[in-house]
Amino acid sequence: MRREWDHDPSRKIHEPRITARDGPHLLVRPDGEDGVRGPGDGLRPLHRGAGEDETAVEDRVFVGHRTSLARTHPPVSLGYRGATRTGDEGVTRFTDAVTLAAELHASQTRKASAVPYIAHLLQVCGLVLEDGGTEDEAIAALLHDAAEDQGGRATLDRIHRRFGERVGEIVAGCSDAMPARGAAKAPWRERKEAYLDHLASADPSVLKVSLADRLHNGRSLLADVAVRGDALWDRFNAPPADQAWFYEASLAAYEFHAPDSWNLPAFREVARSVAAEARAAAGRAAAGRRA
Repeated sequence: MRREWDHDPSRKIHEPRITARDGPHLLVRPDGEDGVRGPGDGLRPLHRGAGEDETAVEDRVFVGHRTSLARTHPPVSLGYRGATRTGDEGVTRFTDAVTLAAELHASQTRKASAVPYIAHLLQVCGLVLEDGGTEDEAIAALLHDAAEDQGGRATLDRIHRRFGERVGEIVAGCSDAMPARGAAKAPWRERKEAYLDHLASADPSVLKVSLADRLHNGRSLLADVAVRGDALWDRFNAPPADQAWFYEASLAAYEFHAPDSWNLPAFREVARSVAAEARAAAGRAAAGRRA
């Protein structure tokens, strides 16, 4: 598909321009201010409204540069073109990362469930790619809990050697603790407060993976609350009131440090819903104790 990039120097923006059709969609180029390509630049599919012809849609695009209904990103090769091989014929960095993640977390399940932990890692990876993630960021998403849950610094060193310094830096930045196998983590509140402080100086790649992780965790929590009710909160290392604090504090951090993330609007809704559910559960628990 041909992609055209129109730039008007006098206005210092990349004008969005309809460049192709894709079934019921018109593909448009998103804008980037001051001639700089914005995060996740690529063609956006824009649905044609009822009664709109192509000219009407084009007018709507130019009037509201940031109001397209959906977005796609330039394709990430994930190592399939020009990849550095790992030594095994046909194995790319990305597929090697999937294999390592499955290996490291083979015996791990999601908290108090039978769901294999790899399900979470694949979901986070998908969210990172939807947010315009690079191959390094996608690999780090697959391995973001490896050092924290599966061996600490020794596992992080393994990731550095196998996938490079950049992936290792992102994984380290997404870890709130890196205990050796069998060692205990610091208390929950202490770790979370330190992690929130760390987000203030985290680089964009760490913020992207961290936000995707928090979004999927929040979605899973809400789904479990709908099925299990208040019993769900017993599986956590912190009471519901602390969970409410953490999701609200996380939202404030991402709003400030990652305001352009494609995943932020979804997390905003999830964080507020988790906080509301947690506070309601805490209130019911308090009422039960008084009774």
